[in-house]
Amino acid sequence: MQISSLHSSSVLRTADFADIDQFRQAFRSVEVQFTPLCRTATAEQAILFLPGCEVYLLRTFPRVLDAALGKDCTFVGVTMADNFSFRFNGLDKDRPAMSLGYSGAGYKVLESEGCYSAAMIFTPEIRSRGWPIQ
Repeated sequence: MQISSLHSSSVLRTADFADIDQFRQAFRSVEVQFTPLCRTATAEQAILFLPGCEVYLLRTFPRVLDAALGKDCTFVGVTMADNFSFRFNGLDKDRPAMSLGYSGAGYKVLESEGCYSAAMIFTPEIRSRGWPIQ
């Protein structure tokens, strides 16, 4: 599926990025720095804006990612590929994964190839639900 095949509306925004620098801030509540691992790259993004929540769908490129969540938000992220290997906070992963974090949490990711991923960012942060967040 191409994210670009989705049509923007008042609650859905889509974007294609042929310039890596345009893609540097993929999430509004997350400070993102990355180093591309390829000479040229394209990326796609769709954002669904809901009350108290933004849902992101991303197609990325090989990169090293360093990110920190903003204040007063909860992040839920999932990879969307069966055979996608990557390194998350120093741990090698070779199957789909889910990450949870809130207010100021940081993470480092090594994506050796591009992938599809999805994320939900809740504002204000969600606590006391029994989720395994540290």
